[in-house]
Amino acid sequence: MDKYVGKRLDGRYEIERLIGEGGMANIYAAHDQVEDREVAIKIMKDEFLTNEEFSRRFRTESKAIAVLNHPNIVKIYDFSFGDNIQYIVMEQVMGITLKQYIEQQKRLSAKEAVHYTIQILRALQHAHSKGIMHRDIKPQNIMLMHDGTIKVMDFGVACFAREEGRLSDDMAVGSVHYISPEQARGEATDEKTDIYSVGVMLYEMLTGRLPFDDEQPLEVVRMKMSSDPTPPREIDPDIPQGLEEIILRAMQRNTASRYQSVSEMLRDLDTFRSDPNAVFHYQYFENEGSGTRIFRPVKEDEPEREPDEEEAEEEQKSKAIPVLAGIAAAFVVVAAIIIFLVAKSGPQSTEFEMPNLVGQSLSEMQEEYKDRLNFEVIATEFSDAYPAGVIYEQRTKAGRMVKNGTVAKVKVSKGPELIAIPDISGMSKADGEAELKRKGFNRYEFVERNDVTVASGYVISTYPAADEQCSKSETITVYLSKGPNVVATTVPNLVNCTEAEAKAKLEAANLVLGTVGEQYSDTVEKGKVVAQSVQAGAVVDERTTVKITLSAGPEAASSAVGKEATVSVSIPSWASGEYQFRVYLDGSYESSLSRTVNVSTVSSVSFKIPGGSGNVEVGIMVKPVSGSTESLYARFTVDTNTGDVTKTRPEIVSVFGSGGTASEDNTDEE
Repeated sequence: MDKYVGKRLDGRYEIERLIGEGGMANIYAAHDQVEDREVAIKIMKDEFLTNEEFSRRFRTESKAIAVLNHPNIVKIYDFSFGDNIQYIVMEQVMGITLKQYIEQQKRLSAKEAVHYTIQILRALQHAHSKGIMHRDIKPQNIMLMHDGTIKVMDFGVACFAREEGRLSDDMAVGSVHYISPEQARGEATDEKTDIYSVGVMLYEMLTGRLPFDDEQPLEVVRMKMSSDPTPPREIDPDIPQGLEEIILRAMQRNTASRYQSVSEMLRDLDTFRSDPNAVFHYQYFENEGSGTRIFRPVKEDEPEREPDEEEAEEEQKSKAIPVLAGIAAAFVVVAAIIIFLVAKSGPQSTEFEMPNLVGQSLSEMQEEYKDRLNFEVIATEFSDAYPAGVIYEQRTKAGRMVKNGTVAKVKVSKGPELIAIPDISGMSKADGEAELKRKGFNRYEFVERNDVTVASGYVISTYPAADEQCSKSETITVYLSKGPNVVATTVPNLVNCTEAEAKAKLEAANLVLGTVGEQYSDTVEKGKVVAQSVQAGAVVDERTTVKITLSAGPEAASSAVGKEATVSVSIPSWASGEYQFRVYLDGSYESSLSRTVNVSTVSSVSFKIPGGSGNVEVGIMVKPVSGSTESLYARFTVDTNTGDVTKTRPEIVSVFGSGGTASEDNTDEE
């Protein structure tokens, strides 16, 4: 049993189960007793506590996420860095990684890939605005939730803009398939490094493969530093040209040819989303003698034509312009000297040129021109084009000469008008579309996906989610159900297989291993399958759950010495469903004492502990039949000589779900 499960950290965080394992840390599901919420806790493994480099990364992650607050970045609530334990308390996100989703879907549609990429870029835009570069952007670090929301996580190798963008030993950080060429060389990094990684992910989502791949990591690095990726449309001609241009610009080896900011890439993606036929005419050419690819945007070629008579006359006139300009310049110089001398000898002029105020922050302009202009706001209106507090119109035109103290009458934006997105889940496509229009949203897109709970043709959810406030100009993504993805498969014969062999056979048939029970058998070897819940050869839907029963061997005659004891655990009245009660004697699993119980029908469960000599520690673990993680429920000490039972840890009733809460003395203190 994991040493943290069942314990409470800092008297507050009750560890419930292990939900993920990484190279540096493990992640646990836990309950925050103070805030009464479910959280995820990332605990550094013991073997890395004394490793300064890993400890630095762990602290960097907590420091990075702590200053971020964005709906597409996993939230951090708390952290602790003691000598014996280091952990980060985070938002608990339920879903799968983007990598798992890509592997399931093989290739994503352009709409879906763009939708996810825009969310990732918005998260990075927020991080970059705080001076934080992620430096390990990859689909394994992106969580995809059921409603299509993206959560960026794992800032373990992030760096702050004020820090040097490399490790102290100049070793490249990040994952070799996704890092930029400059990162692979151990050079300084900036936001363009993250942009490169996003380009790789978008490439992978659309083509189903990585742009550079090899069994040897060093070969991957060599390829990305010396060659260009295969254009995505050569792999799949159905990929839109504009999207290919965005990918190739994001993945330029030369940082000067790449997007210079996340905002630039977002602007192109937004253009593409509005018009999937949009092209950007990005071209690259070799810099003479250097082999460096330089980027420049170009316009479509226009046919050449002969100039007409009027243009020819204009061309003749233009030849005289340099001469006239020289004469004019001489007059300007003389005039400037005269004006300077007059100004120096007399009082300073009270007139000045009215500046262009449109597009500028009102507060900044008031500060900059506080000695020359008096500002009067004559109107404020909502605007999708100008942020709140920005001037969008001025009465006195820019360039006119005005006197000190002039009143500058301006109109100021209140920013985009925000309205709540209607809840259209469960509606038909037509009804959902009509409701969005009725609320004023005219920009939306439909993304189809399989769903086992919503009928085909009906709305699953939206992004942003229902009731969230957003501008009418925002593009709303509507997830539309295609119904369940039902594929038939044949159940294999599992009898006489070990549990591992049975699981492998089921996975090969796209089936799911369910409850593993045990029973005595005189015919099947102990530890091998004696029965299965679905008959071999039956045709069922993929992902169907198949339960198995393992042989416990022949039932042996009792040879116990000492006195048999009975331990009982109570079941809360609100508990329901089937659970496995697994018995451990002095830490060893006892299959003969363990069993599956429907807790809906009982108020307590009892176990017979055989007699013996001396004390034995009895642990009762519980896990739902549909789950894979067991949790500590109760603990006893049994004197097998006398049959006396002492309960050393009361029942932790929260293992049966949210219907009850463990009392303060139900857990160990960390």
